Amino acid sequence: NPHFIFNSLNAIQQFINTENKKAANDYLSRFARLMRLYLNGSDSQFISLEQELEVLKLYCSLEHLRFADKFQYSITIDHDIDLKDYLVPAMLLQPHVENAIRHGLIPSGKDNNLLTIFVRQADQQIICTIQDNGIGRERSWELKLKQKVLHRSMGNKISKERLEMIRALKLAYISEVITDLKDSTGSPLGTKIEIYISKNNHSVIQV
Repeated sequence: NPHFIFNSLNAIQQFINTENKKAANDYLSRFARLMRLYLNGSDSQFISLEQELEVLKLYCSLEHLRFADKFQYSITIDHDIDLKDYLVPAMLLQPHVENAIRHGLIPSGKDNNLLTIFVRQADQQIICTIQDNGIGRERSWELKLKQKVLHRSMGNKISKERLEMIRALKLAYISEVITDLKDSTGSPLGTKIEIYISKNNHSVIQV
């Protein structure tokens, strides 16, 4: 994912420019580990959900370091799930987590910014829930318009195109649902993304 690599290298450059050598070395070390994980599985079209979540944990730690504790995060995985039994395209979850952090949590300016990732099993499918208590998609878009940042999110575009291709080729059955969270007055409470991954490759998931 060129978009992700560009952002990571830019983060390392920022640490160097601010002469924060310790953070630069730490970030570079974690980034190298992350790239190694993907290179090790680069010959495979899919990786196990176990590998995907290992990478996601490393990614979250990188962003937590990059944004200097401006958000907290938790990753909870149902212990009854055999993550090796589920194959997913690499970087399936990361673009959603990136958007939650950069466009939902960081612009909020709150002290209690929280990202939660929960992986659970429901019948013959896995549900990966990514939820933040940030400003929400509508407010995020308003800020982009105000700042004249009108470029389309490459992370979302890449993710959507990959899922469409995978479903079209019947390589796997993965779908996603995005919910804008709001209180009783309609004020934004954040965003929730649910990604459904089927273990049975012979029946399409309906959500």
